Amino acid sequence: SSASNISCANQDAPDGLCFFTFNVSKLVIQGESVIAASVVSVFADELTILDGGIDVSGRGPLLGKGAGNRTTQVGASFGGFGAKQSNTDKIYGELDLPDDPSYVSLLGSGMGYPLTEGGGAIRIKCDYLFHDGYLLAVGRYRPNWPGMGSGGSISIRPYRYKTFQSVGGSGLVNAGSYEETDVECPGSGGGRIYIETDTSQFQIIAYGGWTGIDPWTAAPGTVLLYNASTTVRTLIVDSGKFDGTTLKTTKIGTPLRLPSAGNGQLTHLFILGFSTVMVQSTTTINVTGTLRIADFATVQVPSASFLHILAKSVDLLNSGSLLDPRQLSVTSEFVNIDNGASIKADETMTLNVTKKIRVRGTIEGSLNSCVALYAPDIDLQSNNLQMSGGKLFLWATSSFSLKDRRIKAQRRYCIDDPMVSLNGSCQGLVRSANLLNALRNSNYSVIIHAPTISITAPAVVIGSRILICGHNASVTGAVDASAMGCLHDEGIAPGGVVAGCGPSGGSHGGRGSSGSYLVSPKNCTFTRAVTYDDPWMPSMEGSGGSCTGSEDISTGGGVVHFDIHTSLSVHGSVMADADKTEVHLPQPLTPSGHAEAINVGARLICAGGAGGSIFVRTGSLDDNGFFRARGAYSTDLKAGSGGGGRVSFQFRDEQTGMRGWAGTVDAEPAGSAEPGSVLSNSRCLPGFVGTFCTPCPVGAYMNVSGGQTCFNCTNAPERGIYTTSGVNSSSCPYRCAAGMDPVESNPMCLSDLDRFLTIFGGWGGLLGIFFGVLFAGIIFLLWRKHSEHRSQMLRRVKRNRQVKRVVQFEGSSRSLLVGSQPLVRS
Repeated sequence: SSASNISCANQDAPDGLCFFTFNVSKLVIQGESVIAASVVSVFADELTILDGGIDVSGRGPLLGKGAGNRTTQVGASFGGFGAKQSNTDKIYGELDLPDDPSYVSLLGSGMGYPLTEGGGAIRIKCDYLFHDGYLLAVGRYRPNWPGMGSGGSISIRPYRYKTFQSVGGSGLVNAGSYEETDVECPGSGGGRIYIETDTSQFQIIAYGGWTGIDPWTAAPGTVLLYNASTTVRTLIVDSGKFDGTTLKTTKIGTPLRLPSAGNGQLTHLFILGFSTVMVQSTTTINVTGTLRIADFATVQVPSASFLHILAKSVDLLNSGSLLDPRQLSVTSEFVNIDNGASIKADETMTLNVTKKIRVRGTIEGSLNSCVALYAPDIDLQSNNLQMSGGKLFLWATSSFSLKDRRIKAQRRYCIDDPMVSLNGSCQGLVRSANLLNALRNSNYSVIIHAPTISITAPAVVIGSRILICGHNASVTGAVDASAMGCLHDEGIAPGGVVAGCGPSGGSHGGRGSSGSYLVSPKNCTFTRAVTYDDPWMPSMEGSGGSCTGSEDISTGGGVVHFDIHTSLSVHGSVMADADKTEVHLPQPLTPSGHAEAINVGARLICAGGAGGSIFVRTGSLDDNGFFRARGAYSTDLKAGSGGGGRVSFQFRDEQTGMRGWAGTVDAEPAGSAEPGSVLSNSRCLPGFVGTFCTPCPVGAYMNVSGGQTCFNCTNAPERGIYTTSGVNSSSCPYRCAAGMDPVESNPMCLSDLDRFLTIFGGWGGLLGIFFGVLFAGIIFLLWRKHSEHRSQMLRRVKRNRQVKRVVQFEGSSRSLLVGSQPLVRS
């Protein structure tokens, strides 16, 4: 119940070391009791540490196998390097701390002075463990004679059973070196810890010594956790220098000798907390589970080395990094490079992944490197993604997705032999056992190969020669080979200089323009400006303009090829423009975009480069983005401008390939240079015309295939309004003007009055009827008048006859009935 210490002094032993061994059924340490010696061994069925514990700190040797040197300010080493140490022979001992009768491989090392000894060794074998105190094997620090020893070792194994019967408590297990801020002495490396359980309930530490002064900070040791029942082995290298807010730089590394296979093969390897792990010049990291590099930790490989990583999952998290191997090969199911994390190789890098590559950080290769990524699903998106390298090969068997920022291949190409060209085809690309072969043998700097490709704004793919292959592709971001072609005064038809004149522009699809005289009027025509390249399958960079200086401006455009089997949608941009030389001007621009032509004497004058090449082979093209291969302006009015590039489309279906395209395509020159070429194999369906099968506008039609100019529609009535574009016959759809009945019931688009008039044959018919009726009325009136006159005449005749009859019957007494009135004799 009260403190009871059991200890021995190292100097009491003949060899400077002392040992305690406990072989008991049950050992209980409580009441702040401490057991202290150079080596403490416990063999017990049950070990309980309630408080207090076992402390072998500073009880290792004065020197040891990894001894440091106070004079040269080199720290002691064991599991990790001491400060300023680089001799890998100073790293000793095994990860699982097997028994060593000499104990040399179990003890830490010192600095050669009293009170700077390394940590001792704690060896525990028990079946029931409860640990709530401390187990310490820390290197000793001597403040009055600055120096510190390396950490020692702690091993905890089951005793009579294969696995622990029970494990409890949350005690401290520390085999690190000493940590002290602002002391002027070299730090020493961490020790080694081996525990046969994968529990994380203990506080486990094997930190290197840290003094607060970077050159004297040491590397951490190793922690290996093993569970015999699951055969899971987890190796942890953790400097403890990252707590989420504070960084304590650890520039020196922990050399690792890792088992590649067999009984000692690792399941997980965690490199954490600003640690630096150094692997041998040619080595393999082989883990069956996860390799995790996190919290500003680094795996560093000598620059002339090869590193092969085999793991189920590779995670680079929170600014973890894998740096500097000459060749890097990763074989895994998953690769995750998170925000701030980075992976870099000097010569070759291959990520051969069976499920998914997810990148939110950085993948980087040198200017002459080859970087190849292979996976079913490649997902690249980050707020600060920078993927660069000499050549990039991104091969996804399912989908490729690029979101935010850019990927860039730095290598620049310039074909100066007109007999050399690229075929723009993906048919020759096959995935071989060596994924880099296709990239090495290719003349492209960027190859993206996937069934489904998505490049989402504001993402951009940048390269000198870009080849994109797949079944379906969508570009709302940018594919850009601008200013990635031939440098100034390079290429098949670069600009040149006529004595006394400004430099001329580069040529490609169109000829660059000549410069103008500098002082005295003269003929400045540059006669060597020629066009080149296959206009139907362009594959060459634009030539550079001529330049009076050495700056990398006046550059021609690069090459972009698409080989998309089914459908390509471009809502963003595809560009192979020449360099925008005006942005390099040493003086203000005029409103026209040129430099002021003043102080010609010794000033830099550069002509514009020519546009590059864009070739698209696809089933169909749609959306409303743009393709562009423009020439560039010069930096001065005295210099010429670049000619346009070449753009060509080859559709698998000549008639429907461009039906959905509503964007723009141009290969325009700058200034007075010649335009380039824009071609398409489209044989337009009726209703579409021109190179890109533009639909006939409203009010026009084309009734045959392959037409070039639309005909005006003539079938609509006067008040009919044409309604449809892309009409394929002379019967153009139309509607009636507002206020009229629908065309279905009113095909002539007549008003109500006109429709009424049609009953009578229009105004003419109505007037005819009117005048006919009027004439008939007049005839009737005339007839009636004539009839009345005739009637009057007849009545007179009758009257006269009646009078005559009366005269004849004078003398008679009888009355005669003449007509209806009787005649009576008077």
